Amino acid sequence: MALNESRYVERADVVRVVGRLEERLRALPGVRAVATTSALPLIDYYTDVGVYVEGIEREQPPSVQYSSVTPPFFTTFSLPLLAGRSFTATDDLEAPRVIIVNHAFAREVLGPGEPLGRRVKLGRAPDAPWRTVVGIAGDVHHGGLDRAPEPQMYMPEAQTGQRGLQLLLRTERDPTALGAAVRAAIAEVDPELPVQQLRTGDTIVAGQLEMRRFVGALLTGFAAVAIVLALIGIYGVMAFLVAQRRRELGVRLALGARPRQLLALVLRETGVLAGAGVLLGAVLALTLTRALQSLLFGVRAADPLTLLAGVLILFLAALAAAADPARRAAGLDPVHALREE
Repeated sequence: MALNESRYVERADVVRVVGRLEERLRALPGVRAVATTSALPLIDYYTDVGVYVEGIEREQPPSVQYSSVTPPFFTTFSLPLLAGRSFTATDDLEAPRVIIVNHAFAREVLGPGEPLGRRVKLGRAPDAPWRTVVGIAGDVHHGGLDRAPEPQMYMPEAQTGQRGLQLLLRTERDPTALGAAVRAAIAEVDPELPVQQLRTGDTIVAGQLEMRRFVGALLTGFAAVAIVLALIGIYGVMAFLVAQRRRELGVRLALGARPRQLLALVLRETGVLAGAGVLLGAVLALTLTRALQSLLFGVRAADPLTLLAGVLILFLAALAAAADPARRAAGLDPVHALREE
């Protein structure tokens, strides 16, 4: 939902409208929690500002992203507070300025020591107020799922104000079924407030993963074709090798070798060749996986379980491809084999 502050006379009017919106939406059936934020992870651009930390002198202050939120934001978004407190209704324009930072901010910007109670100033303006850190929130992947969490600041909406606001709803049932009720509730508060878009959290995450899933499916298809071609190649090579050794195998049978011994012989030799090839391929895979790292999320390119599964699949595929030539070798008639040129 986009809220244009210029339509209201004072900042207090904006706060009242946001409060009425949250209260009205919270009363809808199936809605557990409602909050407001100026930007959402993965889909919105955050405002960056230079941060000056009291007691720390830097030639160039770090530029940190921030967003303004209403007090229920952290519970609605299920963002844990690691230390300190959340915002309250008393954190308004008449109260001392406060701020909540994430763990990455406390580690990279505030440095060693107790982060709670530290004061920071946003921007170079000489009259910019000092803001006291009252809470430490967990990290969120704001820029993308494949990017490490960056320093982030949260400020009370009543003390900052943004022209574009996002309403967050946590529901007990399918949120898409509440679309009409949400639009109607917003229109009751102010018919002129435009609802730009309704999206679920799953939709936002799916949009981030769409390209990766496409590339993953494409690579999976190529891998399946490669395995099929490898099976055909291994079958052809093993069939050729067995055909070249028909006289040898016939002699072994004539001298008393049992068919199962020939079967074990062919499979053993196949296993040695397949094992050497798979080990060589695993070494090459470990050296080339960095190129795939950007396409993965939640799993490392050199994940041992994934690598072990690939090795076992290729090894068993090689043995399966050699099974029919081995069976044919075990069923040779020694007389016919010895008579062949």
